Amino acid sequence: MLPYVRTRSNVHAVHRLALAADRAQLTAVRAAAVDFCSRPGVEPVSLCEVPYNATLQALRATINDLEVYHHAVYLGQNDKPKRLAQPTMYDMWTDPGQPYQVGPSCRWRAMES
Repeated sequence: MLPYVRTRSNVHAVHRLALAADRAQLTAVRAAAVDFCSRPGVEPVSLCEVPYNATLQALRATINDLEVYHHAVYLGQNDKPKRLAQPTMYDMWTDPGQPYQVGPSCRWRAMES
């Protein structure tokens, strides 16, 4: 029975890793879209016709998902974080040193309208 439990646990860990990787890629794509569409002279067609607030809300949701999935990979999904082998890595996740913010500094032509 033990090999089955370990295998099942590993499958869930790989799934969480895949979710985190997916959100990392989507975050990069959405951030690039915000950057591109905020440039002067870019016409509001195709990707850039989506309103700024909707794109920003989607980017924030993607970043939040990425954070949850990434924490699940490294800290587990239980109430008590799993013990990481390296103390510095554990400290990095339990005491983040760099806050981040998405929003006010972003420029977007749609904000003007």
